[in-house]
Formats: sequence, structure tokens, C-alpha cells
Amino acid sequence: MLIGFACFIVMPVVAQLNQYGYPFIRNYSPKEYQANDMNYAAVMDSRGIMYFGNTEKGVIEYDGTTWRHIPVSNKSACKSLAVDTNDVVYVGAVGDFGYIAPDRNGVSQYHSLTYLVDTSQVQISNIWKTYVTRNGVYFCSVQRIFHFRYPEYLKVIELPEGSFFSFNIGSRIIIGNWQLGMLELKG
Repeated sequence: MLIGFACFIVMPVVAQLNQYGYPFIRNYSPKEYQANDMNYAAVMDSRGIMYFGNTEKGVIEYDGTTWRHIPVSNKSACKSLAVDTNDVVYVGAVGDFGYIAPDRNGVSQYHSLTYLVDTSQVQISNIWKTYVTRNGVYFCSVQRIFHFRYPEYLKVIELPEGSFFSFNIGSRIIIGNWQLGMLELKG
């Protein structure tokens, strides 16, 4: 009976050692990608290249072998990322927003879109969410939304006081508001 009980205890332990059932997980330390450990966003383009929004280095690009830093123009933290069907990566940062595109040598470079904003009239704060939709790209802060359409269309949409995070549901932009509830952006 004691042998049977010992087998009963050992069998589940041995059964858990099956390596084929374990998911493949690889952890990367900040030392490996040479940046802060705080990453706010992650996206992957159709080629499998990954982009991470980092608090210290802006955007970090990883092709599976090499890590590369792509700073935003004001050297701030990247808070949000989105990628479109053409593999353009859109970036929302602290006081800045724009996109990443390859230069003539094929090296990814950041291009700010804030030149389209009259910053003497409109403050650009944290861009917490970035959405690519069929109607364009939305860079969302809690005070306003910047609606961009290629090549140079930009509309600033002021949000009511008490607004907080936004959400993208099937190309519909929904904004939460403490006083008004849920708001849907039209147009």
C-alpha cells in the first residue's frame, strides 16, 4: 500500500515535466535592450519586427536579433504605438506624436507630426492611446484628440472636461467621461 501511495504522489510530478507542454518564453532584461525597464506599448509589423514604447529611449525596435533605439524628437517617453497595413508605426509620446518610416537606407527614423499643430494655441500632453482606423490615425490624450490623415491633414478635437481614456472598437473611437459617461467621436 505504501508503494502504491508513493507511485501516486510521484506520477503527477513526472507528468508535469513534459517539455512539449511548456510555452516558449524568453525574457529580455533592460541590460540586453539597453533601456529602462518601463515599456508602455508593444506592436509588431507584418515583417515580424517588434516595437516597444519605452520611458527612457522613446521607441525600441527589435528584429529578432538586434535591438535599436529610435528616439522621438523631444527625447520623451513613448506611451502608445499602433501599426497600419503598410507597416507604418505611429507613435504617441509625452508632448509629441508622429510615425516611424525607413529612410533611403532602410533605417527606421521617427518623424514628428507636431509641426501640423499650432503649439502656441494647443498644448500637446501625454498621448496615451494611438489608434489606426479606416478614417485615419487618432492620437489621444485626456484633453484632446489629434486626428491625422496622410499626408498632412490634422484636426484637433477638444474633449470635454472630465474625459479620461479612449477606446477603439471597430474603428469607432469611444471616450470615457466622469460626468457624461461614454462618448463616441463622430467624423
